[in-house]
Amino acid sequence: MKPLSTLAEAKAAGCTHLELVCNACNRSHICLLDVVMQKSSIRTREDARSAFRCKRCGGRPDQIVFLNRAPKLTYFEYVVALWDHGRREIEQVLVAAQSLDEANPAFDSVRRRHPQRWVTLESRSALLRDSYRPEFVFDG
Repeated sequence: MKPLSTLAEAKAAGCTHLELVCNACNRSHICLLDVVMQKSSIRTREDARSAFRCKRCGGRPDQIVFLNRAPKLTYFEYVVALWDHGRREIEQVLVAAQSLDEANPAFDSVRRRHPQRWVTLESRSALLRDSYRPEFVFDG
């Protein structure tokens, strides 16, 4: 199987996120693929490499990884998810809620209980909050 090289290929293959990795700082940042495609002219991995830089060292990402991370929501509108230590996949959905008024305090509680882990609050269509501070900035 040929590796995915464009954002369109990744989206067609079911990928939902783009991870930018800085090996020098041992940091990474995960972006929604749809947002990157809609808000920028980035179309390939190389475009992404030249459009982002690490906040800490100023370097360009060493790796660009396409991820399929979308939790399947059926009945509930919002989920609070705890990710594995490598931030590659959801380890456990801890809260499923119908309203944002229920989901926001749950996110805060889970984040306090797991300060070293990546916690997300997602709706059916978007990543709303995450506990991981962005380490890359867009400058393209």
